Amino acid sequence: MVKLAPDGTYVWAHQFGAENKDKASGVGVDKFGNVVMTGWFWSSVDFGGGALKSPNRNMDMFLVKLSPEGKHLWSRNYGDKDHDKGYAVAVNADGKIALAGMFRFKLDL
Repeated sequence: MVKLAPDGTYVWAHQFGAENKDKASGVGVDKFGNVVMTGWFWSSVDFGGGALKSPNRNMDMFLVKLSPEGKHLWSRNYGDKDHDKGYAVAVNADGKIALAGMFRFKLDL
């Protein structure tokens, strides 16, 4: 994740991921400049708030929120016994988050 100023100059960057397959696929920004990101990870990943773990060591969807300065605010993972992926995320003017993705079986939100 990289944040650039409106003129394209570097502000901050963070590398996330683990030893397995990880992918970010959607990013949104709220009116306060907080960054919300989704995608998927395999087995375990840490965005700065402690490890998120896939209970079945499969691919799980993640949702993470960072402050305008890039600090971890919160992160969650969602998934069941098969591969689950976050594809897109949007944030409305009230800060409510819409998350789109793919899952099989059940998804406990």
